[in-house]
Amino acid sequence: MKAAYIEHYGQEKLTLGQLPKPKITSAKQVLVKVLKASVNPVDLKIQSGKLRPLLHFSMPLIWVMIMWELLKILGQMLNQ
Repeated sequence: MKAAYIEHYGQEKLTLGQLPKPKITSAKQVLVKVLKASVNPVDLKIQSGKLRPLLHFSMPLIWVMIMWELLKILGQMLNQ
């Protein structure tokens, strides 16, 4: 899949490249095709490492992962 991501904190520019497509490992998961995404000020602080004491992410960090986490929460709410 094509993705915009960082490989380490403090990286100056996003990397645009190909990463393996995430695998669905549970019936409670969904895979969403994202056509457009944006970068906001919080993303830039995460990229710079300024929020690292509060938020720890595994690398590579794909920007759409935040949307993915929100969808997982939505999926859990729909199952209740």
